[in-house]
Amino acid sequence: MRAIIILLLLLRDTRSFRGSIPSSRLSPSRRPNYISKNPTMPRIKLKHYTNQALLSHIDATFFSNTIPPMLSEKPALFFAIYSLLANTIYLLRRSHIRNMPKRTLLQIRLTRENGVSLPLYITNLLVWQLFVNFIFPFLEPISRLLGHVSFYYFYPNANGLGIIFEPLSIQDQPMNKRTKQQIRLDWHEFNFNKGNIGRDGYRHPPCVSRNLPHLDVPKLGWKHWPWRRKYKQR
Repeated sequence: MRAIIILLLLLRDTRSFRGSIPSSRLSPSRRPNYISKNPTMPRIKLKHYTNQALLSHIDATFFSNTIPPMLSEKPALFFAIYSLLANTIYLLRRSHIRNMPKRTLLQIRLTRENGVSLPLYITNLLVWQLFVNFIFPFLEPISRLLGHVSFYYFYPNANGLGIIFEPLSIQDQPMNKRTKQQIRLDWHEFNFNKGNIGRDGYRHPPCVSRNLPHLDVPKLGWKHWPWRRKYKQR
């Protein structure tokens, strides 16, 4: 977080140094106090300023004066900063909930397990970043209002991935108990029958294996819904 604050401040003041007045001609009173007197390369004096002191330089007009020009002139740089911030927040959030080191969580997500093909590994990373950057920032606040938390999961043995919702109040419980309270929106390989519907309302063999999106809600008895479900009894 500290690095992001410093980078944003540097970007703001680097833009101001491009004006008609060189930074070397600025009076000391007009120079930001966290920038050195070197006119060619502004430098942050890290050891002299806390995060709170650095944040004090971000006023109400900071983002309106910095973000729109950066987005129009350097969209790649803007997205890189945004992605870094989104990933940091995701890891901090999950580390707090799971009581695990952030480094461990990142290592788990980036490690290519044995038997995982390169295309599947790359797909996992791309979808994970899609979730962190574009879905999680909106999904997690809504989940929190409903008393839940959201996680991205990768299933290497089933060649798939998914999003899991869990009640926040059960995070200290073991996995087998949390599983019963989960809502899972998954996309991975599984088996299901595609034969005729019997008197019990379920399809009979033959059985096929497919990689399809599905919903699991153990509390409602849903597993791989709608592909495994009870039809109307005949």
